[in-house]
Amino acid sequence: GDQLRHEITAASYLHTDDTPVTILEERGGSRKGRLWTYLDPLGQQVVFDATETHERDGPEAFLASFCGDLHADAYTGYDALYATGRIREIGCWAHARRGFVEALTTDVRAALMVALIQQLYQVERAGAELPTDARRALRAEHSVALLAKIAAERDALAQTALPKSPLGD
Repeated sequence: GDQLRHEITAASYLHTDDTPVTILEERGGSRKGRLWTYLDPLGQQVVFDATETHERDGPEAFLASFCGDLHADAYTGYDALYATGRIREIGCWAHARRGFVEALTTDVRAALMVALIQQLYQVERAGAELPTDARRALRAEHSVALLAKIAAERDALAQTALPKSPLGD
């Protein structure tokens, strides 16, 4: 366990996510714990860590020696890690997209963001089988402009969307 944790946290780029698990109590009943996945896609290793809660101290302890890029969802428990400067946050487009899809029920302006993110996905599909350098060139040619459009649209929406609305959120 410790050797695998050491190897995974020696990487410079990790993916992480968590899922709830049911913990059965000795005296009956149950509570929710978490199973955390830490994936080094370049070294092709994965380590799982179980915690009794969804508190941030689980990832903080596991990632105490990690320095690099962390691809994760928007769980606020990672924020203290990002604040150290040792770890750079790499966001997840699927989670970002989900928020805009949910906002569609109350604000049609979310449709443009969903469409722009879909175009990013199309670039990724087109480059999925390409060698690394060709995929990088494809992204430079297409994704950089899309990301600029997404940022501009986000900034424009932030000026008019109510902060506590689904779109503002």
